[in-house]
Amino acid sequence: MSKKLLFFSRLFIILYLISLSKAVYDYIEPSQEFRGLWVSAFSGDLKYCKDKDTYIDQMTLVLDTIKKYNMNALIFHVRINNDALYESELNPINRIFHKNIFSAFDPINWIIEEAHKRGIEFHA
Repeated sequence: MSKKLLFFSRLFIILYLISLSKAVYDYIEPSQEFRGLWVSAFSGDLKYCKDKDTYIDQMTLVLDTIKKYNMNALIFHVRINNDALYESELNPINRIFHKNIFSAFDPINWIIEEAHKRGIEFHA
């Protein structure tokens, strides 16, 4: 290998490594950590919800506990057994809310509003 080719290949490698290290220095630390809790009727978190009032009581307790332990996100399972916890034309309504009148009470909208009141992100 000629000295010139060897020089340029080493120079290329050095410049490549410098460009990689620059990417590390350009990293911007997020302003907060993602500390969340997953809630699902599939795992039994909502199994005793039989009506609107029970749902509100249980989810208020969950949201207050999330806030107490300084978490900032709620991951909420909205399609459990190929059914929905929201009004849907495509999926059947989950047994928890099959008697619910969604025009009067929307459980997902309610939990989103309550989570945001506490400064908690909502993820479905």
